Amino acid sequence: MNWNRPSDSDESDRQSWGGDRNSGSNNIDDTLSQALKFGNQLFGGGSSFNPRSLLVGLVVLAAIWGALGFYQLNEQERAVVLRLGRFHALVQPGLRWRMPVVDRLYKVNVTKVYSESYDGHMLTKDENIVDVRITFQYRVIDPENYVLKVRNPIGSMRLAAESALRHVVGGSVIDHVITLGREQVGFDVRQRMQRYLDRYGTGISLLQVNINEASPPQAVKEAFDDVNKALEDEARYINEAEAYANEVVPRARGVAKRILEESYAYRDEVIARSEGESSRFSQLLAVYRQSPAVTRKRMHLDAVEEVMGNISKVVVDVNEGSNLFYLPLDRLLKRSGDLAPVTAGDAERLRQETEQLIEQQQSAPRRRSGRTR
Repeated sequence: MNWNRPSDSDESDRQSWGGDRNSGSNNIDDTLSQALKFGNQLFGGGSSFNPRSLLVGLVVLAAIWGALGFYQLNEQERAVVLRLGRFHALVQPGLRWRMPVVDRLYKVNVTKVYSESYDGHMLTKDENIVDVRITFQYRVIDPENYVLKVRNPIGSMRLAAESALRHVVGGSVIDHVITLGREQVGFDVRQRMQRYLDRYGTGISLLQVNINEASPPQAVKEAFDDVNKALEDEARYINEAEAYANEVVPRARGVAKRILEESYAYRDEVIARSEGESSRFSQLLAVYRQSPAVTRKRMHLDAVEEVMGNISKVVVDVNEGSNLFYLPLDRLLKRSGDLAPVTAGDAERLRQETEQLIEQQQSAPRRRSGRTR
């Protein structure tokens, strides 16, 4: 697509009822001059009248007249044909014929995209002045209306652009126009312009309206630049805060969910343990009622085993002596200076060493008493 405006000749061609509008050889004066010149050459310029020569001349003129009526339309073009100043037909692409002199032809490109611009000083809703420059692209979709309904479609479109832009900018504050609201302003201007063009019957369809520039007057531009920078910083801080919130909130929710699940698990564990203890106590109570002595002894042994199992030092009371026997289990369990976990082999070794130490301790008083005797 070509992004340009129609040339001056094209614009003059769109004048509805006057001017040379791409008619080519439709100029009546040129055609009559050529016909007279050809007739003088054909009849030799003499005064004698020859009917046969006149007939031949008329046939030749008719052939020339008919040949001048052929024309070619490209795929991108449509033709509006006026016959004696009135609309006759809208011609589609291809090789066509019209009546020279009688018909007038206006070619319109219906696929080409044209571009126009407008700029001016606008008064905003909050009584500030702003300089606005817009560019709009358009295409002709109705050649008949484009040629016949409006005398100057391009001028009408510029007036529509000015009216729509002043209406939209006049209903907006300056911060909206020069910062984040440019896209919305362009959209509103396009809709209002299209309504105006449809009301005028121009046959033009707007494709896009862009706000190229929207700035305050030069005298206060520096202050407005500071305002714009502050607004950009505000938007950046908001985006950073939202990003941080999007990162922290899901993590906090995950932690809260994990703590909640752990609390549920701890609750279930305590309840299950309590129920187990209660069940065990009920069973133990039944056994205790059947044999209290055995049950008390067994409970005593279990308690001693549970308490003594958590210490690493044992003191043995030797029956035949008055001294207490100290058993350093923590030292016996050491492996290369470190405490190793108790295994089955360690337990057996400790049992054997303990028995040997007890036997040595019990035999020592006997040997002393034998030496005394």
